[in-house]
Amino acid sequence: MSLSSESATINMKTGRTSQIITWLAGMILGGGAVVVPLGFFLISYQHESGSLETEAWIKARIVTQIVSSNPLMWEYEQVRLREILSGNVKGHPAETQHVFNNKNELIAENVTVLEPPVITRSAAIFDSGIVVGRVEIRRSLYPILRQTGMLAVLMLSLALGAFLLLRLVPIRYLRRAEETVRRSEEKYRKLMELANDAIFVADADTGIILDVNKKACTMLGLPPEKIIGMHQSRLHPPEEAERYKNIFSESVLKGDVVIRDLFVVDTSGNKIPVDISASITEIRGKRVIQGIFRDITERKKSEENLRESEARYALAAEVAHLGFWERDMLSGKIFWSGETYKIFGVDPQNYEPTIDNLISRVHPDDRGPLQQLIDYMLANKDKYNTRYRIIRPNGEIRSIHSRGQAKLDENGDITRIIGTVQDITERTHIEETLQWAEQLNVVAQLTKGLAEDIKNSLAGIRASIEVLAKEHQFSEEDSAITSGAIKEIDRIKQTLNSFLSFTRPPKSELMSVNINDVLDMTIEFSMKHPHVSFTPPSKINFVRDFDKKVPDVIADPYQLQQIFLNLIFNSFEAMPDGGTITVATHYIDDLNYIQITISDTGRGIDKEVKDKIFQPFCSTKPKGTGLGLAITRRILDQHGGEICVGNNPGGGAVFYISYPVNSDESE
Repeated sequence: MSLSSESATINMKTGRTSQIITWLAGMILGGGAVVVPLGFFLISYQHESGSLETEAWIKARIVTQIVSSNPLMWEYEQVRLREILSGNVKGHPAETQHVFNNKNELIAENVTVLEPPVITRSAAIFDSGIVVGRVEIRRSLYPILRQTGMLAVLMLSLALGAFLLLRLVPIRYLRRAEETVRRSEEKYRKLMELANDAIFVADADTGIILDVNKKACTMLGLPPEKIIGMHQSRLHPPEEAERYKNIFSESVLKGDVVIRDLFVVDTSGNKIPVDISASITEIRGKRVIQGIFRDITERKKSEENLRESEARYALAAEVAHLGFWERDMLSGKIFWSGETYKIFGVDPQNYEPTIDNLISRVHPDDRGPLQQLIDYMLANKDKYNTRYRIIRPNGEIRSIHSRGQAKLDENGDITRIIGTVQDITERTHIEETLQWAEQLNVVAQLTKGLAEDIKNSLAGIRASIEVLAKEHQFSEEDSAITSGAIKEIDRIKQTLNSFLSFTRPPKSELMSVNINDVLDMTIEFSMKHPHVSFTPPSKINFVRDFDKKVPDVIADPYQLQQIFLNLIFNSFEAMPDGGTITVATHYIDDLNYIQITISDTGRGIDKEVKDKIFQPFCSTKPKGTGLGLAITRRILDQHGGEICVGNNPGGGAVFYISYPVNSDESE
């Protein structure tokens, strides 16, 4: 039986109780208005009758004494007889008294006017055991009837009041209780239907489902009449029925429980992951267990996505040699990520990360400045960005780039410090190479005029070859030679332009930009650029995975586009037969920087090339200048960003860019 049908049963019982109360009140009304006055009348009548008989007997005895003293003349002693008859006690009811002889002749009387009806009683007069007459006394019944009427009116009023009290008050309370129950059930039903979770109510003793809400019907894909009456174990996978019966029994014993990561089965046989909160309660004297089933499908998906994201982040951190650390200022404990241990070349099982141990790993020449920087950060509750060298246990010296930021509580006190460490040894080598390139800038200034002259001369030579080709009919072999010469002239011109661009980078024009928008525009532009002529655009598939929470940054949008174009064009060239390029962004809130990844499904990067790919003049293309990625890194350096490269586990190369948000370096 469902809870709604039980409610109808209670309403029927309430109506029956109301009828019984009405019947009892009617009986009380009848008893009060009829029985009590009637009983009073009968008792009063019996008392009056007995009193009258006693008085008649007493006066008959007195008259008998007169008769005994004068048997022949007693009838003539009328005066004496009247005195006897009139000798009533003061306050005695009014009476009419007569003395008759045995011939029924009136001998004496004491007459009083009586209101009908009257009651008559008589007693015999004896003479030597022979009846010679009688004494007859009459009294009015009107006083008794009047009192009885007054009592009847009084009792009728009292009985009517009692009737109304018994009829209205209990029924009103019953109606009120019924209304309270009805409102409570309506509120309970409304709360059930408004709940965002599925709710099942089952008999705690039998496990039979008594009630459900709409969410439960939606979850199972069944109407309520199909669910009510079903055993609770049928909600779950049939192959685990015994397990779920045990869980139900355990919930009944414990009362309030929360059970996570269970499953229910809908009408199509699909398994739906749920968390169940169960509690025991009593409804109308029946123990029931109420289960709140929360669909955690989306949470499971989010957890899976989070695990995948963490795996990607771990891979990116490993490829970029980027470690994470955190210091709890209250407990003094320091946490290092796995990559941090790798960077310092120590075993997590045998090494405790402390400030003293960290300082002992730092190169002696860098310990003082690093300690001063840490002290400054703690004193000013600020962030830091620095470089230093470490000495691994095997004696190897590595260059480290470290960032840190203090986290404050509501009182402005430091609660923890978080930061990153990155092995930039290879980058340092590259920077040394770039420093050499800076020196080339001086040479470029000195050779600027010479370069312009060479470009002008090349332009004249190219024009002359084109004129000769038009005015003379060259053989096929000669035409091929002239075409090759023109291409070589164009290549030399492009090399000169790249060289000058590398040695004399343009000044950045900084403004607020959104990296997602720049990437979108760059992707669209790249698909229309002549550079993709060697790979049909229809064979290139772009996948955009942009974080919508990415904030705006201060940057030169045209230089950012140049960076992204260089990387995308490299991916084009790595996939001559087509493939997929995935462009993703992710905002790291704690560290306040944006991570950009551009990966392809091409042939990947060889290890020997990977270590020097950002060095100037390093190229895997037969006629490449080797300056594209060097220019890319140089632009990022100007913006305070970083770049590294790795290979995807499934094939292809991936470039990781870390770009600061509102970095001081970008200003």
